[in-house]
Amino acid sequence: MITRNPDDLYEFFKNPDEDITSTLRLSFSTFGRLTISDASRPKLSSGTWFLGITATLKHNKGVTRAKRVRISIDKVTDYSYKYNIFFLYLTSLLGVIVPVISRLIFNPDHLDFKELRFKYWRLTLINWFWRGKKGVTYLTALLASLLVVSAYQVTHAKYQDMMKFGDRDICFYNEECYRPMGSYYDVSVNGLASNLPFMVHGLIIITYYSLSESYCRANGHTYFDYSIPYAFGLTYICEGFGSLIYHICPSQIIFQFDTLFMFAISMIAIMAIYDGYSFRENDVRHSRIAKHKSIRAPKVFAFFLGPVYFFNFIGNMVTREDTSESIITIIKTRVSWQGLPVPVIITFYILLLLWVIGLLTWAAYKLNILPGKLSPGNLDNVQDAGLVDCDDSNILTCPKAVKVALFLAYCSGVLYGFFLTLLQKIPFSLYILGVLIVALIVLIVLFFFPWIRVMCTHITCSRYLILLLAMVLYVITTCFFILNALIFFSIYSVTDKSIAPWKSREMNLPCILGGFYDTHDCWHLAASFGLLLCTMLCVQISKPCRDCHLSYCAVRDERIKQLLELHNERSAARKRALKDIRPEIIPESSPGETQELCDIRPEISQEISSESSPGETLELRDISPESSPGETLELFDIRTESPGEISAA
Repeated sequence: MITRNPDDLYEFFKNPDEDITSTLRLSFSTFGRLTISDASRPKLSSGTWFLGITATLKHNKGVTRAKRVRISIDKVTDYSYKYNIFFLYLTSLLGVIVPVISRLIFNPDHLDFKELRFKYWRLTLINWFWRGKKGVTYLTALLASLLVVSAYQVTHAKYQDMMKFGDRDICFYNEECYRPMGSYYDVSVNGLASNLPFMVHGLIIITYYSLSESYCRANGHTYFDYSIPYAFGLTYICEGFGSLIYHICPSQIIFQFDTLFMFAISMIAIMAIYDGYSFRENDVRHSRIAKHKSIRAPKVFAFFLGPVYFFNFIGNMVTREDTSESIITIIKTRVSWQGLPVPVIITFYILLLLWVIGLLTWAAYKLNILPGKLSPGNLDNVQDAGLVDCDDSNILTCPKAVKVALFLAYCSGVLYGFFLTLLQKIPFSLYILGVLIVALIVLIVLFFFPWIRVMCTHITCSRYLILLLAMVLYVITTCFFILNALIFFSIYSVTDKSIAPWKSREMNLPCILGGFYDTHDCWHLAASFGLLLCTMLCVQISKPCRDCHLSYCAVRDERIKQLLELHNERSAARKRALKDIRPEIIPESSPGETQELCDIRPEISQEISSESSPGETLELRDISPESSPGETLELFDIRTESPGEISAA
């Protein structure tokens, strides 16, 4: 403990667990660091400071043992971090090239915006609040306005408790890379600033797709719905704010606010992939793109995101930091746990299991694994209208054996994770987030399986070969960023909120980037770029503008038709070069010249047919009287149908 008042030190020695105001303290095993700044309590000032350390022996109670402690003091006077933050901002702006590359790869026939005018973009911005289909976006905004305020209230209350009593065990900071915000806020400013990429990339997504919508409006497209892309951008911004609020006072109970909009991003990505081949409202004209009914936004928020947040809140209350007891043991041996009666905990886990089983059943139905009719009722009438389906790649056209295998593997992982939460081996928020991320991966695999098969049918075309390689490289780059983010998050983690504070402090690591950012900040940067790349892919699959997609399909089919016609012309030319064999005397030929062989004498024909096999090329010498010794006549594509007979194919 550190204090300016010696009486506080005496009280601390009498009872180390007593709450004492205007002090700073923490628990540690081999490492601990307290940062005194202009924003801390007590505030940094000249004079006498008192430092007290107490030792708690876990084993051999009653035995006195000496413990050696080394105390060092580091002094930092520079509180200006504007260059570090500006560097992160410029790095985040590199995300501008992601939409350009995405459009170049996935939508190369709509690269130009030459028809776009400022009036169309202004009209698009006005329609955000005035008219248009923005159901997912509006529901996301409603969810954000409720959750962000609530998250800040809870986090601020917990932060004030830490500041009042100076207990640094309440908030799990990386003390080795702690940079206070001058005299304004006693929090790690690098932990707050590292969330800037999420906000910048959210604005990039919204700006890019507002231009795309304006392009569709300028070209007279009749039906487009950019609600999902705008929802992506909004959830990115909210995720930045949610993570920023969490890093004010990182802890297990606050961690749920960091993952709130990660849940929303994952679920919107699943909606986007499935929506690409879904029958939307007022989508009769373009319904041949659709194969089944879409997932409506109100149902997603009512039956998925709402229950997820409920179970996440209660689950984080049940989960206790640094415990080896499973929920099953707690139910058997205790009356209450974490302030919740045991019957409430039992009811909670039963409802959670039923909800998980219900969602898995619904997913099996949507993937056409269970029997049922997914197509809309009026789809047959639309088919009779003569509209042409322009896409063969579909999740529902994926082989059923592949879908069943992936689905069963996914169900096994979900149920296995559920039992791990019962044993309190993983945090509840990470379980929910892991379930969503794995579901997203499975859907992407199911989408690309038939799609790659369709692309490979036109692999002879250099254009499609280049596009296929570019798409594969795009996916590999996305996986690279996400994999690096997971490595920074799990392997090089600087804290662990699910264990005791003194154990978590052993994981603290120094700054690695510019003496300002640690590995957790690098996780934010890599995760933001990885999610941006994944978002562009998911939105492309969702086909927000049906007219753009049909136009692309028309151009694509026209190119394929031209290639097939060219291929047929070349094949016909080769066939014309091989004339049919006619019964006439073989004309005189010169050495090395190839002639058609006709009117072969029976005895020679009998000899040849008995020794040749179908499709075999034979050389005949000295067949006709007119030929001179040594001349060679080549016989092409001669098949023996019966003894003594030679036919030409």
